[in-house]
Amino acid sequence: MVFIKDNKAKIYNILFWVTNLLFITYFLIWVSVNWDNQKVLYDYNVKMFPWICRLICVQLLSFRLKKVSFYDFGFWFVAISYAFMFGYVFRDIFSLESRLLWNPIVNFGNSELFHAYVFVLLSLELFSFGYLIVYKSTYTLKKDKLYNIAPDERLYSIGVILFLIGGIARLINDLRIISVTQSANSYSAYSQAARSGLIDDLAYLMLPGVFFIFFSGCIKQRAKKMIFVIVLAYLVCVMMLTGSRKIHIFSILSLFLGYEFSSKERHLSIRRAIIYAFIAIIILNVVITIRDYRNDLASIGPILIEKLLSFNIFENILEEVLAETGLTLLSVSAIIKVVPNVMPYQYGLTYLRTIPSFLPIGWLVGDFFDLASSTYVINSYTGIPVGSSFIGDLYWNWGYFGGGFVAFLFGILICKFFLHINNKSNTREACAIYFSIFAQLIVLVRSELIDVYRPVIMIFIIVFIVKKFNINIRMIKK
Repeated sequence: MVFIKDNKAKIYNILFWVTNLLFITYFLIWVSVNWDNQKVLYDYNVKMFPWICRLICVQLLSFRLKKVSFYDFGFWFVAISYAFMFGYVFRDIFSLESRLLWNPIVNFGNSELFHAYVFVLLSLELFSFGYLIVYKSTYTLKKDKLYNIAPDERLYSIGVILFLIGGIARLINDLRIISVTQSANSYSAYSQAARSGLIDDLAYLMLPGVFFIFFSGCIKQRAKKMIFVIVLAYLVCVMMLTGSRKIHIFSILSLFLGYEFSSKERHLSIRRAIIYAFIAIIILNVVITIRDYRNDLASIGPILIEKLLSFNIFENILEEVLAETGLTLLSVSAIIKVVPNVMPYQYGLTYLRTIPSFLPIGWLVGDFFDLASSTYVINSYTGIPVGSSFIGDLYWNWGYFGGGFVAFLFGILICKFFLHINNKSNTREACAIYFSIFAQLIVLVRSELIDVYRPVIMIFIIVFIVKKFNINIRMIKK
């Protein structure tokens, strides 16, 4: 039986390598032949769509062959990227109409858009390829392991401390932003209210606090559900009152996954799946309504209530979501538009600027850290506010092939990083840390490295301090 199992694993591994290498090889050949082909550039959506479908098939097969968990970071990073990077292609291919009045895609030529799609597709494939090469299903977190581990009161204490510190800091921070945006009745005032400082850093501890409490095993399912509902409602309300969606929507996704993984039920029941789907549809309607009325925040609540009461929550939801998320591709197009013709490649300089950014020295270094952000540099130059993404960062630093290679290395490094976390002897602590970091890194789909680096470092530092403080308290009591 062991011999058969080993042979089966070898066959799966060979199939994984052959499938991915063939896809990469044929795609690069096709791109080299059609790089400046005017027929392809004219109809780039139609030409790219089959390759996107092939990419989805290759990656789904690869994740299946490697037995990747549903809760795995790499799986969700790739899955969400399809909507955020290829939303416009899906919308155009299936002739989906949306109410999105602002259409920044008109600022980009077909060549820039086609080459952006090429780079994104190649980066996603190389990221998942590198990620799955080092992935080991035996080291991944499994719900079954939690049931055999005794509750951890120390983990619960750490969670309560983190939740109180993070919750209070987040409340202070959010109330300030709500005050400014509500006074202006527009999301445009958000950037004036949002600031980077100690309170902002401490606010990131709220979700880690929730995850430490969830995975401590010290609370009953009913209490866990209550915490989940309260935090979910808070995130949705703040999103509606401020008009800010990016961070909140990824926090909500992480909260859902962490809560479900920590629940006692071994498998997702049909009943819970229906409930989750219904909540997801409502949240998507909130996001769409915020987008449509971001310059009239007072109208968001009444419009949303009207939608719910009229049972009009399913109308055009797919096309509106794709129109909203698909804008992220334009953040890559904006960089391709100016780099290297106007601005040079950074060759890793943005990453070097990022390393010391967790230190409280922003007041001392001027725009040193800002220059690591394409939102600050590229979007300010083009005048097109299309946000940013980690994939765009890769091109800004290394170009097409260099950026693709770094995507491959990033896949390897991020997988090894999570495997190191998951390989801890205390599975409850590993789960809490895993989802705490997951909640920050998943934002890379829509943000750049400098946006998530500081929160991740601060989480590790403060969790370490709290753990040491907690140990000292216990020693004193003894």
